Amino acid sequence: MDADKPREVTLDDPQTALKATEPIDAGRVRPEAVLQGTAPEASPGGVPATSTPPPAGPLIDKSLGSLVMEITQDFSKLMRKEVELAKQETTEMVRTKLMAAGLGVVGAVLGLFLVPFVLFTVYQILAVWVANWIAALIVTLLTAAGCGGAFLAAKAKFEGKLKPERTIRTLKKDVQWAKHLKK
Repeated sequence: MDADKPREVTLDDPQTALKATEPIDAGRVRPEAVLQGTAPEASPGGVPATSTPPPAGPLIDKSLGSLVMEITQDFSKLMRKEVELAKQETTEMVRTKLMAAGLGVVGAVLGLFLVPFVLFTVYQILAVWVANWIAALIVTLLTAAGCGGAFLAAKAKFEGKLKPERTIRTLKKDVQWAKHLKK
């Protein structure tokens, strides 16, 4: 049956005869129909019309032992989640560093194929104006400077924080929370 279409309900008791052409809702059932047990079984939302509502306030019947056990279980669950967070954060950092290393290796391999041709071209151009040995020396010094710059750039990329800062921050909050519970 379609939940949007109204349905007609007729109850057998002549004193509480109920005819409705609108959707049945547990909050709108006549009280005497509920008392006599003639109210519809469930509202369109699936909530039984004859069920009693849950208690409004917190349950006070819990013993101290069960409360301590709940707190212990919650704390244990919290610690497991903290460990999971630390693992995830560390994995993300390591993955990022490995990707940087992989890109560096690809660049180095391509550079190895390119460098001899570039150096030979620079050597030939310089040899037009200066002696061959001076051209070779200039090319060698420029190559050394380029290698040094590349190594310094790679070192700067690898430096940085390697601490799981989110985990440290949440652990500090957990310690404060535990201290607050102790008071």
